[in-house]
Amino acid sequence: MNKHQRTKLAYEWHRILNTDRKTLFGPAVRLLNNRNYGDRLAQPGFVGPRYQPGGVLFVGMNPGGGPSKGICELDRKQYALLKHLKDAPPAQRVAAFDTLTADQSSIMSQGRLFKNYVLPMLDGTGLDLGSVSYLNILKWRTVPGASLGRLYTLSWQAHTKRQLELLSPRVVIALGASLGNWLAAKLPDVQTIPRIRGDNISKDGKIAVNAMRVILTEFSGSGKK
Repeated sequence: MNKHQRTKLAYEWHRILNTDRKTLFGPAVRLLNNRNYGDRLAQPGFVGPRYQPGGVLFVGMNPGGGPSKGICELDRKQYALLKHLKDAPPAQRVAAFDTLTADQSSIMSQGRLFKNYVLPMLDGTGLDLGSVSYLNILKWRTVPGASLGRLYTLSWQAHTKRQLELLSPRVVIALGASLGNWLAAKLPDVQTIPRIRGDNISKDGKIAVNAMRVILTEFSGSGKK
């Protein structure tokens, strides 16, 4: 992406990181986890350092639950990068965003959802994490069993819709059937990969991953990375 495009993304990520959760969600903020500072820090998403508009975007519902006790070293590293961008003054935001995108590839590749879904889809396609992007509709972890429709709608309107406009992906892949149905009402031609609880991949999910790998191979071969 050119500097102008990266600047827009850096400022949007900075805006999301500085969102006041209570102001955005009102009483429904109680449905967000509040165990430690990491839960209170928004996770705007991942943009590979080589991502270009017209590329591939993966979409999830909200960040994974995270450790129930304490904060692991991997999360600590990611939180430090996010906080650095959150606190960055205007003159330093693009550099902070570039540092985040450079380091997140290795961080994201170690997550269970990425290992089970995203990486198998990219395997052998000519694409890798550095050339794709990933967003969650909702930017914060949630308490177990919560009804989240209202939070997803508010987050879409406040954040995610604008992120998609800036990233301008050609291929959008929803991770989960319910999310795919939700996104289909807002975006044309959404691809959906079924998943099951715990980020394990179902039989139907494996079939869908293999089919999506073919599509991504053709996409990569077309030169539209």
